[in-house]
Amino acid sequence: MNFNYILIKTFKANLKKFLSYFLCCSFSITVFFMYTTLILNNDINQRISNFGKECAAIKTMIYSSLIALILFSIVFMSYSHSSFINCRKKEFELYSVLGMNKHDIKKLILFENLLIAVFSMLTGLISGSVFGRLFFMIVTKILNLNVLAFNLSYKNYLLTTCSFIVIFIVVIIVNGFISNKINDISKNAFIKSSGSSYAYLAVLGLSTVILSYVIMCFSKNNRLILSTVLCFLGTYLLITCLGNLILWISKKKNSFYHKNLLAITETSYNFNQNKKIIFVLSILSCIAIYFIGLAYSSYLETPKEVNIENPYDLVYVENSSTPIDLVNANDIANEKKLEFITLNLRSKSSKINLISQSQFNSFANKNIHVNSGQFVTLTSRNMPESSPWYNGNILLSDDFNNKYELSYSYEIWQIIINPNVLSMHMLIINDADYTNIIKNKSSNFIKTYHAINLKNWTMGMKYERNLNNSAKVASKYEAYEILKAQNLFFLFIMLFIGMLFFISCGCILSFKLFSEIDYTLDTYNKLRGIGITVLEMKKLISFQFKIIFFVPAVLGSTLGFSYILLQMKRSYFKQALVLDSLIIILIYLCFQFIYYCLTEKKYFQKIKLFRKVI
Repeated sequence: MNFNYILIKTFKANLKKFLSYFLCCSFSITVFFMYTTLILNNDINQRISNFGKECAAIKTMIYSSLIALILFSIVFMSYSHSSFINCRKKEFELYSVLGMNKHDIKKLILFENLLIAVFSMLTGLISGSVFGRLFFMIVTKILNLNVLAFNLSYKNYLLTTCSFIVIFIVVIIVNGFISNKINDISKNAFIKSSGSSYAYLAVLGLSTVILSYVIMCFSKNNRLILSTVLCFLGTYLLITCLGNLILWISKKKNSFYHKNLLAITETSYNFNQNKKIIFVLSILSCIAIYFIGLAYSSYLETPKEVNIENPYDLVYVENSSTPIDLVNANDIANEKKLEFITLNLRSKSSKINLISQSQFNSFANKNIHVNSGQFVTLTSRNMPESSPWYNGNILLSDDFNNKYELSYSYEIWQIIINPNVLSMHMLIINDADYTNIIKNKSSNFIKTYHAINLKNWTMGMKYERNLNNSAKVASKYEAYEILKAQNLFFLFIMLFIGMLFFISCGCILSFKLFSEIDYTLDTYNKLRGIGITVLEMKKLISFQFKIIFFVPAVLGSTLGFSYILLQMKRSYFKQALVLDSLIIILIYLCFQFIYYCLTEKKYFQKIKLFRKVI
């Protein structure tokens, strides 16, 4: 019997361990590759580019989720790699007895990891190509987005391969460093540390999370990535010291501590041993809840958003001051007209619409006054931005090279017109100034904005098609169709990412629990030796399951919901946003509870607890 024979025999004996690590790596690569089919899809990128002012925000969300996905891959593969190495300690001891030195064992581990990396990369790319297309088709079919085409290019394979080469290297280096430097002192680290230090770390972690929300809430540039990184860091600090903090606080009350000794120590141990898993699951849950909740609410509230941003069913502009009846009077519920002129804004090399104060007061049912030589900035938005559109002196001119200088007075933020056919920025000026500008001008210089509410708002689409050649026209129904398509597409992106993350959560939980069955049996068989009953052991296992399943779910849902609340200041439908998001959280927790029950039942059947112990 030679050494190669022993290696082959030990490989066969540990085939399940090799297969488990291989499947974890393959799964991580598959999920990452499926994600690249989203971010590198030509149709999707084109649609995002057409979103206008929302384009940057959506791209930031996608890149933030990419950071979380990379973090998931590193932690999950690091955890599976360390489990793979730790469960083979006896095997390595046998190799040492047979004459292998530490350097030889490291070379063997490196060779094994290289083989697993290569084969898992091939498997992940193939399965990602297959399941990515299937996943893409399912989501587009559910949302009726058949206009999106699934496409792959060399960029998908190159990005995934390069990313995971780096991730594999990071995992091996980090785990090697930890095993060499920290392994011997890790068992006593928590015991030697001062309990009060955990309180300080917990406060620091909580403060960092709060700081991330403050940055998100008050930052003018909406720094989502910086806020996300700080939130992740604070959450990790909080989870890292939470188990020991619970133990330290419990020991302050001796009667409570001794009465619940086993449950408290088990809770502390579970948090310390599973802090990486709890952290990753919390982050994945947070991002999934945030993305799906926000997109789901935006889609459901599309009609309300359209009604707020488009107060009239049909609007059009005439190029003449002479009234023209372009809409059947029998279809009109009410109609308003707004006279305006267009001048050149010389400092910006653009044009701007001007209306008189009396025209504005009549149209908007207001009573404002503008001093001569001044202007009021009118912006068709209900939620003010950080600064007005223009707040200085301006020089205007008409097509006849007449110049007019006006100074800023104040601004008004109110949606009084549909922004489809006119710019959302207008200037309100004094009646005398307005009369002076239009004096001696032809009738074509003055334009009329018609704002109509129809008896049936869907008829606006018919008039929009009929009037296109006669006037500049837009209907609320057309705006609704466009916004609905955009929000449906936004829901598709967020649902794609959220479902990937939910699947990843389930995979992590399954691997973590079922890869530690042998350790669980050994632990609880030892506890039985000191008088712990089968029922008590079953309760302890169930308690461990509850921590692993529900702490990340609740913590992640809380973090995600808090991010959604920050969107309320930029949302027209604040109450609906909260309620819709809570519905998504409730559905998620229900699925998590069902998964918990099924997994726990299968787990007890798997370890055959009652047969082993009794």
